[in-house]
This record gives sequence, C-alpha cells and structure tokens, in this order.
Amino acid sequence: MQKISNRRYGFSLLEVVLAIGVFAFASVLFIGFANAQLYFETKNQTRSEAMDIMDDFCSFVEISSFDDIKGFKDANATFYVTEEEDGEITYRKFVPSEVWEMSHGGKLTGYAIGIEPMEALFAGEDSEFRYYIPLTCKLFKVDKDSQSMILDAIGEDFSTFIAAKNY
Repeated sequence: MQKISNRRYGFSLLEVVLAIGVFAFASVLFIGFANAQLYFETKNQTRSEAMDIMDDFCSFVEISSFDDIKGFKDANATFYVTEEEDGEITYRKFVPSEVWEMSHGGKLTGYAIGIEPMEALFAGEDSEFRYYIPLTCKLFKVDKDSQSMILDAIGEDFSTFIAAKNY
C-alpha cells in the first residue's frame, strides 16, 4: 500500500504577507533610526565647528588693539570668517565686512560674527574711562555667494560675552 503524503512545499500566502510586513516594519524603523543618527551627527559637527570659531574669535579679540576693538564696537561690526592655507596649515581669519567687500581675500567658511556693545548692563559706568569693553558676539551662518545672513541659523545658540581689556 502506498501512503499518501499531505506535505506542503513552500509558504502559504499568509506567511509570505506576514514576512513582508515584518521586513517592511523593520526597514522603516532602521531607516528612521539612521536618519536620526545622521541628523544628530551633522548637528554635533556644526556645533563643534561653531565652538572652534568662537574660541578663535575670542583669541582674535585678545590680540587686537584696544582702539581697534573700540572702533568695531562703535560700528557694530560684522566679521566674515575666512580660511587661508599655508602649506599644511590652515589659518582662520576674521575680516570686517567693509574690508571683505573691497578685497574678497580668503575663502569664506559660511560663518560671520556680529559684535554688539553691552552698554545696558554697564549704564552706571563712564565708558570713556573704562579699561575694558563688554561685547556680545553672535555667530551666524552666511550664504557663501551673497554674504547675506541666514535666518534661524546658529546665532541663537552661539553667542558669547567677551570683555576686551586695555592693558
């Protein structure tokens, strides 16, 4: 006697649909996670670069003359951040916007720093005889082609207080 086997080979339609559904769900979760990681990595790189720029700008203010900083404060100057290469070394420079528009020297990095006086906090003092200049410095993203400020950029997150001293 021959035994009739009721064995199935392959998968049923229900099993295939379930497998595709599980795979699609897992893929969506993975892609969402990868996009979130990419977003936060880009944000961290931007923040790191912004902190480096602000540190370099603080050093720039420290080595600049007191009279130059006083003039920049009075003009509410904006500085474009440029980079120049000398062999293996890259130098970051801060060029006032008036000078940049005349010379176009250096390579723009896409950032600018605006300085403003903090006179409201020090209204009781005579600014002519003060041995320091309190400044608020904000970092902004700049359109590299037209040098226009980009709204809702990094400036709200990266502002600092600097006191330029007259030694």
